[in-house]
Amino acid sequence: MKILDVLYNFYGDFDFIEEKYNEKYEGILIKIKEEQEYKRCRLAKKTPKKEGYFTVFWKKTKITRTFLILMKILGLS
Repeated sequence: MKILDVLYNFYGDFDFIEEKYNEKYEGILIKIKEEQEYKRCRLAKKTPKKEGYFTVFWKKTKITRTFLILMKILGLS
């Protein structure tokens, strides 16, 4: 996974869980050794018509509805 190399360079050692519904963009949850909570990470997609990158996370609920979760990237809205 390309994303793992980038994250290891940035965070150092961590545990991770692959996300089934975000595998197309290498979606994973990482738990950094010094911290107790998980961080959600994935590759962003370059937008074809606008400057910048776009990213979303898909989450499957227990009642099998799919919700789109918009995430902030690097503190940008």
